[in-house]
Amino acid sequence: MTRNILILVALLLILASCPGNRPTGADSKNDELAECPDRPNCVSSLSDDPKQYIAPLTYEGSPSEAAARLLSVLEQMEGAEIVSRTDTMIHAEFASTVFGFVDDVTFRFDAADRRIDLRSASRVGYTDFGVNRRRIAEIRNRFQTAATSEPSPPHPIGQPAMTSPKTIDYSSLDRPEILSVLFHPRPSYGNGQVSPPARELMIPVDEKISVGACFHAGNPAGPNILFFHGNGEIVDDYNDLGPLYTRMGINFLAVDYRGYGRSGGRPSVSTMMSDCHKIFDWTVEWLQKNGHSGPLVVMGRSLGSAPALELASRRLAHVDGLIIESGFAYAAPLLELLGVSPAAIGFREAEGFANIDKIRQVDKPTLIIHGEFDHIIAYSEGKALYDACPAAEKALLKIAGANHNDLFARGLTEYLNAVKTLTTKLSG
Repeated sequence: MTRNILILVALLLILASCPGNRPTGADSKNDELAECPDRPNCVSSLSDDPKQYIAPLTYEGSPSEAAARLLSVLEQMEGAEIVSRTDTMIHAEFASTVFGFVDDVTFRFDAADRRIDLRSASRVGYTDFGVNRRRIAEIRNRFQTAATSEPSPPHPIGQPAMTSPKTIDYSSLDRPEILSVLFHPRPSYGNGQVSPPARELMIPVDEKISVGACFHAGNPAGPNILFFHGNGEIVDDYNDLGPLYTRMGINFLAVDYRGYGRSGGRPSVSTMMSDCHKIFDWTVEWLQKNGHSGPLVVMGRSLGSAPALELASRRLAHVDGLIIESGFAYAAPLLELLGVSPAAIGFREAEGFANIDKIRQVDKPTLIIHGEFDHIIAYSEGKALYDACPAAEKALLKIAGANHNDLFARGLTEYLNAVKTLTTKLSG
């Protein structure tokens, strides 16, 4: 045993003395990020491999402001050295403290989409044991924290905050062959049928478009759940569930997508992902105006896991908890199940929802609920979200024997108890 340890140490010292040549992480011919090698020691926002893909950074304001913020973040990180910088690229090196291993981290600014593509790779070795992915997660967290600490112009009290953070470009998912299977809107025939303390609401998301919602009031000081439903559901479907939450002292706000229920417009991925920010802003103000002071939990079921994770990752400072029910980690398997071949339409996971990367940024109390035999979004997807979540307080509830649509029939008590446990901790 001692001999093996000595051999291992010797090998590590040899590797440390040979940190590798200095690559830039970029393709110098076309000013693009270099592709990741076929080894698990690299992550990139342009990779087609789900195991190597990681979401890009996004920003508001000018590229120069974003670059200055990113440089400030890098300069404060241990072992980091800025090697080069151009108008569109930043290349940094990260050296480990013990053996001096060097990793190369490269950023490329896309001013048109206000995004920063990135690549982080080890120079030597076969695997990085997740170091590069964790480093990008730390950079992302610091970058977003720095952005939220910058002053922003206020909007009038009592008016919906109609400006929201620019989201990732989801237009690749707005193809007719995808939209036709991803969204199944239907109208509401129960307008005005809810009874107090439930209250139907309309939330403005565009100049002439509002989406329907229903607020089930429990305890003014209790926790609040902002809920995004599945692709074949509408707000009215949750009128029976709302009272179950209010009996537990939880306020429950279910919201529709464009074209669903009483909502105007037509649904698309791009509008769903941008509308969720406007819905969030409106909800925060509405709760304050109406005396609801408890913590705010974002919750999403099935397709609704996408806007829920969008908010939990990008509005982290204002979200107190996260609940994902029957959510997906990757978009490609979901498209295949819905009858759309990602390869046939040229879809890349990098162009998807990036749920798996978004949850890596969520360190607030988190609950993942999934059916054991989910026939639409496999249980392994929920498990992947749970494993990727860095929250110290997180729970995974597997409803035994349940598929995608019968969680309540198979485990309603477990379901509600898990939600109650999370919200009780938040109310503290």
